[in-house]
Amino acid sequence: MKLDDSFMLTVFAQWAEEEDEILADLSRRFLHRRLYKYVSVDKEDQEEIIRAADDFRKVGIDPAYYLQFDFPSDFFYDVYQPGMGDEKLPIFLLTQSGGLAEISEKSDIVRTISGIRRGVNRLYYPADLIEKHRTQLSPKIIKILQDKD
Repeated sequence: MKLDDSFMLTVFAQWAEEEDEILADLSRRFLHRRLYKYVSVDKEDQEEIIRAADDFRKVGIDPAYYLQFDFPSDFFYDVYQPGMGDEKLPIFLLTQSGGLAEISEKSDIVRTISGIRRGVNRLYYPADLIEKHRTQLSPKIIKILQDKD
């Protein structure tokens, strides 16, 4: 079986007609490009949204499918840190003066992917469902979603 774009679009079109409301809705969202919006969240906002999970369920928004947190956590390069257990071999660059510098000292990209600079935590959510149930959700939750759009 070939999994190409045409095949997958056909599958999503079939799923859009399924009796499972969540599967059908998610498939229609994909087909019609009604993708989730996102906001940057800090730890306090994240905890507030998790505490409000029951409120979301009461209005028909299943947090397992309609509220997704994205946390940057995979580090593709471990920075060389002498004296730390389980040392990784460093990647050195030759500097203009002829010396050596560990790559994270010279590269913003390496600092970012190695976790020296923290990424942004995001919450992905269906804006149309939030808007539809706006009056039934906590004003604090609405504020979190509005302040950061």
